[in-house]
Amino acid sequence: MRQVISILILSLLIAAPSSADCAGAVIVRHAEKAEDGTKDPGLTEAGHARAEALADALEGVRVAGLIASQYRRTRLTLSALERREGVDPVIVPAGPDTLDAHVEAIAARVRDSRDHGVWVIAGHSNTVPRIVEALSGDTIAPIDESTYDRIFVLIPAGDGFEVVTARYGAASPAPSRPAD
Repeated sequence: MRQVISILILSLLIAAPSSADCAGAVIVRHAEKAEDGTKDPGLTEAGHARAEALADALEGVRVAGLIASQYRRTRLTLSALERREGVDPVIVPAGPDTLDAHVEAIAARVRDSRDHGVWVIAGHSNTVPRIVEALSGDTIAPIDESTYDRIFVLIPAGDGFEVVTARYGAASPAPSRPAD
């Protein structure tokens, strides 16, 4: 499956118009979070495995940069890519009162990028759909609390991006309820 995702991403991004400055974006929800009673949990063992699966899925893809929120779970989701690429993630703070600013700051960073590569963004169930929409204009379904395996590949098209949705890593269990 890892090879299928890598080939899909590579072929889609290679097919992107050569005049595009940014080759695209890959957006995921943070990996499986630990239930430790805090507002800033780390990742479970499955979450760490998913972080590695993300890096594996993006093997061979030129990474322009990484974007995470201030929460550990998003940074840890990008940790394998951070180690491999030697790139520190850009931290864009998110909170209940700053969601619009968070989404717009990420979208602006990607749209205004002059780096020839893919921006990899780890967000939250309540921010990933909004980031995808801000960049592409496409509305995606809300992300369920139990869903961690979706990956959104945004390919430059005209003045925006086209969205391809796939899955990576271990399959998530059946949906339970929406989360934040």
